[in-house]
Amino acid sequence: MSRHPTLAIDAGGLATLLMIAGLTYVFAVQPTLRARDDRKQDATEQRDAERALAERRAERRRVESELEDIRGKLSADAVALEGAHALNKRVQQITALATETGLVVDGVTPGDVAEGEMFDVIPIEMRGRGSYTGLAGFLHTLNDRLGDTGVTELSVEAQPDGGAVFSVVLGWYTAPDRTAPAS
Repeated sequence: MSRHPTLAIDAGGLATLLMIAGLTYVFAVQPTLRARDDRKQDATEQRDAERALAERRAERRRVESELEDIRGKLSADAVALEGAHALNKRVQQITALATETGLVVDGVTPGDVAEGEMFDVIPIEMRGRGSYTGLAGFLHTLNDRLGDTGVTELSVEAQPDGGAVFSVVLGWYTAPDRTAPAS
C-alpha cells in the first residue's frame, strides 16, 4: 500500500484547480485586463482629442477676434471714392500739394479712365522741378492727405544745381460711373 492513499485524488484535484485557474485567467481575468487597458487607451485618446478640440476652439476665437479687429480697421480707414467728375478738383489739390512742399509744377496731364469692376483709375501725369526733399515730402504728404491717389510711375533726373527734374504718374482711384447714356 502506498503511503499516501489520497495522492491520486489530491493530484487530480490540484490539476482540476490549476485547470479552473487557467481557464478563469484566460476567459475572465485576461479579457478584463484587456478591457481595462482599452478603456485607459480610449480615455487617453479622448483627453487628447478634447485638448486638441479646445486648442482649435481657442485658435478659432483668436482668429475671429483678429478678423474683427481687421474689419474695424478697414472700416475706419475706408476711403470714400469720388467720381471722375471731380477731376479738375483733384488736379488742383495735387498741384497745391506739390507747391506747398516746394515743388514747381511744369504741367499736369490727366489720362484716360481705366475702368475696373470695383473702381476706376485715372492716371494723372505731373512734371516739374524741385529738391529731392521736396519731392519726398510731396509723396509722403500725398499718401496722408489723398489716400485714394497712389504713385504708379516715378522718374527723377538730377540737375547740376542739386535739384531734380521729375515726372510722376499718379493713379487716382475713383468711384465707377456706370450710368447708361440717354437715348
